Amino acid sequence: MIKSIFVPLFGVERDKAALDTAYAMAGLFDARLDCVHVRPDPREVAASIMAAANGGGGVYSEEIWTSLVEADKRLAASSRATFDQFAREKAVQPPRQPFALSAALREIQGDPVKLVTSNARFSDLAVFAPVAITGEAAWGPFGDTLIGSGRPVLLAQAPLAGLPAPIVTIAWKETAESARAVTASMPLLGKAKKIIVISASEDAKTTKESRDSADALAALLRGHGLSAQSECIECGTLDPAPAMLERAVALGSSIVVMGAYGHGRVREFIFGGFTKHMLRQTKLPVFLQH
Repeated sequence: MIKSIFVPLFGVERDKAALDTAYAMAGLFDARLDCVHVRPDPREVAASIMAAANGGGGVYSEEIWTSLVEADKRLAASSRATFDQFAREKAVQPPRQPFALSAALREIQGDPVKLVTSNARFSDLAVFAPVAITGEAAWGPFGDTLIGSGRPVLLAQAPLAGLPAPIVTIAWKETAESARAVTASMPLLGKAKKIIVISASEDAKTTKESRDSADALAALLRGHGLSAQSECIECGTLDPAPAMLERAVALGSSIVVMGAYGHGRVREFIFGGFTKHMLRQTKLPVFLQH
């Protein structure tokens, strides 16, 4: 079951989407929302800025310090205001028992990427709102949480519709990442009205293999008592990611479940093309597991 949902807030407009999507998911499972705003240590930020500007020989200036402190206060206040408005609109209360539909906001200070990733490990699911994609790399807390927390991440690209019995599409590829995503999403699949396993074939030689793989997963899910069917899309020269997404939308899907594929990681994780496309789209929320 999903009983604890982690929602990092950043003091920006997209926090509202994260809270609304997390609340919809919490309603399915009578879950607790653990919302956190991380306040970076201004001294560490100032030191980093001065080091970059002066080759490591800079000193703090009062102007820089004041600017950082004020920016930090504004973001923290914005997170609190967004959360308070959300709590009023949804009439959601602070937790009074270990796991029930409830929500609370905490403020902590330190490295945002490390603390968000660490906090996600003590939840069943982390929810992020859409983030801008630039270049090839993953971005800060979202990317590190996805690949470093060991927990599934729900990206709130669009409202979570079709509740309390969602239609779930599994974007299936026979990989370890996809298999882990299916395992992580079993509580969600157990709530689904219908599950569609979609695979993609890029040429005629692989069509039967892709179809058989999707059929096998659907059969496994039916063995768990779930309503599952399978499809194989023959993409030819077309990109499989948009083809699978459009099919999921046409089927009335509420959410897409998929593994997060990548080319490797040195300091930052580099997303593969399929994953990157699914993260850029704004039609359906995406449940991801690396």
